[in-house]
Amino acid sequence: TSGEDGVSPAYHIIAYDHADTAVYTLDSAGDSVQSGSFSAANRSFTVEHSLVTAQNLKLMESLDVVGSANVENSLTIGSGFALTPGGMTVDVVSHSGTLFELRSRQVDFKGSLLEIHSMGDNDLASMLKTVANGVTTFEITSAGVVKMQALKLVSGGVDILSGGLRVQSGGLMVKGGLTIAAGGLDLEGQRVLLGGVSCVSRPSDTNNNDSNNNNHNAESLFGGEVLNEHYVGNIIDIKVTPQKKLDYDSENVESRDAEFSFLRFAIQTNSTQTKPSSVFEVSSDGSITSSGGAAFSGVVNVQGASMLQGMISFKRSVLVPTSKQSKSDDLEVVVPADATYCIIAAAATSTNEGVELTFAETSTVFTGRIVVITNTDKQTTTGAIKIPPMSTILAVFDGQKWTDVQALKAPMETLSHVKVFEAANDLHIGNHTFTAKRLQATELGRNGVLFAGSSGMIVQADKFTFTKGVLSIPSLKVEKLLSSFDAKGHEISNVLLSNSKIEATSISSREIIIPSQRGLAFFDNNGALAGSNAVSFDTNGNMVIKELISPLNARGHVITSAVLTNVTLAHVTSAAVEHLYLTAAQVDPSVALVPFLLLAPVAVPVASNSNEVELNEVGEVVVRTELKNEVQAVATNAIGFDSAENS
Repeated sequence: TSGEDGVSPAYHIIAYDHADTAVYTLDSAGDSVQSGSFSAANRSFTVEHSLVTAQNLKLMESLDVVGSANVENSLTIGSGFALTPGGMTVDVVSHSGTLFELRSRQVDFKGSLLEIHSMGDNDLASMLKTVANGVTTFEITSAGVVKMQALKLVSGGVDILSGGLRVQSGGLMVKGGLTIAAGGLDLEGQRVLLGGVSCVSRPSDTNNNDSNNNNHNAESLFGGEVLNEHYVGNIIDIKVTPQKKLDYDSENVESRDAEFSFLRFAIQTNSTQTKPSSVFEVSSDGSITSSGGAAFSGVVNVQGASMLQGMISFKRSVLVPTSKQSKSDDLEVVVPADATYCIIAAAATSTNEGVELTFAETSTVFTGRIVVITNTDKQTTTGAIKIPPMSTILAVFDGQKWTDVQALKAPMETLSHVKVFEAANDLHIGNHTFTAKRLQATELGRNGVLFAGSSGMIVQADKFTFTKGVLSIPSLKVEKLLSSFDAKGHEISNVLLSNSKIEATSISSREIIIPSQRGLAFFDNNGALAGSNAVSFDTNGNMVIKELISPLNARGHVITSAVLTNVTLAHVTSAAVEHLYLTAAQVDPSVALVPFLLLAPVAVPVASNSNEVELNEVGEVVVRTELKNEVQAVATNAIGFDSAENS
């Protein structure tokens, strides 16, 4: 069962030739390998050079042929399929499924699954035929003629490129509609019985290269023409048997007259619209419904009641006042016989009695005729009817004269005892005052403050309210306040006060700026906060006093390193002043000179009570030289001394 090494195969039978070459083996798995040919008795079965030859072969299971298979005589599969040189026959007693099926698994297959060829000129040769119970039900001849007992197309329809369609007998029944794209329909004098007629105009074929094809059809969808000059019938005659329909809403099922229309025109706005909008309709009771207008050149006689649910318009005529032939100073206007709405234009010149209104005399004016007249002149008309300025009246002809309908006169002064006044549109009362004791707008919210919007409409805002004496508003812009207001302790921020006064108020601020003031801030005699340039502070924080308008009392304190200009010193002790700079200064004679007196800009050390420097009787500083000549110090001059030479 296995080789000695446990790996190489073990053989039940192995045969060698004279060269010790294995020519036949049968291993433990039952596989046999043979070199050369294999032959059974009488060579009824041979295998030689990859060719198997057998007089008879019976396969109990399936047969797979990878290459081609050639059958020289006949091939029989089972008892119902036979393939012979004379043809192929499939004859089965019972079966399920398809007897003959052609299938291609090739992707994008473009060939023919079944192709039948015929030779010769015989057009009657049958290329394909189906027979049921001995009767031919379908046949295709070599000429391409298709014969069949019946044709039923589930979908796709029939497209006849040429030759047309001829029905010899049996008629033609169409349930899906009949469309004639070109050529028209000629019934050759035949009577037509129709359950209904629909005429549809579709766009022309866009692939047509005809230059005259512009997809517009100006012909009538439905038209008639009488070629018989002695024709006395009706062009269109519609007769309907009274229709009945059952009424199941009542307790007893009963029939009543059905409602239908003799004639109806509608517009289909889109393909999804289930019920097109009707534009003209003649109902079964003879009533006419039209969504458009109607133009009549003759008299329209309506014997029944008339009801207008929409707008009504009249022919407009503008009447310009002209001078009367009898008296040129007077003006008149004449209402034409065919007028329905007249406007009397304003006269170019005014008259004492106003424009005279008259009506044209004609026999065509019927009793009950109505004319609407508007007077735009500044005076009331005279004559047949008096019409106030800027007023409109309705005049009715009673058979003898024209009279105005007083109830419809436009200038109505009083409208009283009205409980409900409901308008169908916006009202405009002109430049007049609307007065009411109470006025309520039901669409406005509670406690809202009313104001005029950008379009003049009275509106309100959600945050603009007035409740219990409190006005709430998100922002406020006021040009002027005419009285005081109390903030009740609430904070007022981002306020800019100009030309304002603050009284009895504590101010706490990081910074207070007075743009018009400079220098040291102080309160003046009136209590106002002001600034002075005479007193300021330098960058080092030292006070700089430019001018004193009253005596300065140092109260015994020492003044050091001071520059005094245009000053008078009084009551000064030697200890009170050190390094004093004087410019154009005067010293009181009673004041003792300080140890160091400096006449700017040169500093000179001076001994106290020296004869060289002294004060005269007017308090001026006097310097004596060695020649004992007096020299007066002038305010603008600087006198210097050489201490070494004492000169």
